[in-house]
Amino acid sequence: MSQKDTVGIGRPRNRHLAALLGCVFVVMIGFGVALTVLPVYTERIHGLANTNRKLVTFHVGVLTSVYALGQLLAGPAVGRLGDRLGRRPLILTGMFGVAITQGAVAFTTSLWWLYALRIAGGLAASLLTVGATASIADQTTETNRARGMAWFGTAVSLGVVAGPLLGNVLGRIGAHRVAGLTFDGYTLPFLGAGALALIAGGAAFAFVPESLDRAAGGPSSHGALWHSLVSSPLLGLVAASQFGLALFEGTFVLFARDRLAFGPAQTTAAFVLCGVVMAVLQTAVVGPLVRFVGPSRQAAAGFVIMGAGIGALIIVRSFPLVLSAVGVLALGTALVVPNLSSLVATTSGGHFATALGLKSSASSLGQFLGPLLGGSMLAWQATSPYALAAVTLLVLGVLMLHRGPALEAA
Repeated sequence: MSQKDTVGIGRPRNRHLAALLGCVFVVMIGFGVALTVLPVYTERIHGLANTNRKLVTFHVGVLTSVYALGQLLAGPAVGRLGDRLGRRPLILTGMFGVAITQGAVAFTTSLWWLYALRIAGGLAASLLTVGATASIADQTTETNRARGMAWFGTAVSLGVVAGPLLGNVLGRIGAHRVAGLTFDGYTLPFLGAGALALIAGGAAFAFVPESLDRAAGGPSSHGALWHSLVSSPLLGLVAASQFGLALFEGTFVLFARDRLAFGPAQTTAAFVLCGVVMAVLQTAVVGPLVRFVGPSRQAAAGFVIMGAGIGALIIVRSFPLVLSAVGVLALGTALVVPNLSSLVATTSGGHFATALGLKSSASSLGQFLGPLLGGSMLAWQATSPYALAAVTLLVLGVLMLHRGPALEAA
């Protein structure tokens, strides 16, 4: 790999990486908007209005989950396409797909159409995220790949921060009817996210070139790569980490409202803190720390810290202590996510998109099961989902401490 291939990962100043990370940021804005807007505006959705709270809680959890279902179903095929057709087609198709689905969600009032659009949005997001992570892997070496994935994670985290902020700001605008359409606190956040996706897609078209070097792939076959990854614990660890984070993200609005009596401003502040901590620490800590502590050890410590943070939410009640617990959860996530991505890419033999497509499906499996199971358990007993996630993450962290060197040698 030439010197020019690795320039800019430490400081993404060139237009290519800025546009690429901007696309990731914008896609996650749409995800963050849904986290805060959908639970508040369920009365707009036919089939949820005037129903009991437990049924609404269940559907909100499932609506959050099915976004990941689209990514789960698409991941392996998208990865293969990325290694055959290149990264740029995935990135562009994904961005414009996100723009279309966000705009459509703004105006639908049908529960079943909303489900379909959430799945389609997840498919579009999968195209973008697999293409973007593969493009970053193309431009990094094994020694600086964790830092590149940390920049990707920072863009994700900042988008999750900006999404609730955008939803909160636009959600305060009063309702207006124009040409028979209602523009209000539900419509405007999704329209804003869709417009940003359209702009980011244009920037990607102008500034993101193809990064796939078709002559640089390793000798291993795709079948061997699939067997290697599926038979290792890496994909399971990826799914578990996203299960814990998504369970928190998908249930916290309702948990905080019903158990802690928090309003929209307080829950938005918690999401903002979570995203800021992940964004700052992924670039400030993960990259420099990898010179002293390997990625598997960082990830193992991160699992333990995640478990401690989400477990603390069971016992704390005051707003400052809740924010502290969320900050601990975010710290653990910042250690886990980029290091697992780096380990997966390193085992790919040069087939980055295929490996990262499988990783995307594993992430999406966790993102699908987290809100689905969390929402169901929350409707039964308020603290039960956080107890399950805390125990799972803590146990995996301890086990990974013993398996760490083997994972890096795989």
